[in-house]
Amino acid sequence: MPKKDEDPFATIRPEESRFTKITLVEKLNEPMELEVLDNFDVLFIERAGKIRRYVSETGVVEEVGFF
Repeated sequence: MPKKDEDPFATIRPEESRFTKITLVEKLNEPMELEVLDNFDVLFIERAGKIRRYVSETGVVEEVGFF
């Protein structure tokens, strides 16, 4: 049983069958971080500094910035 202040969702892995993995984009240059927007587009940053957006309506990936 978890300690009173311990969050079980932070320490116990959920069952793999609870999720469906969907590959949105392949052959990226080491994606490091992502954010799903309210319109279901996805912003992600690659290690080399590119900021890209996956447009959910069309499936197109566009470069939107660079660090």
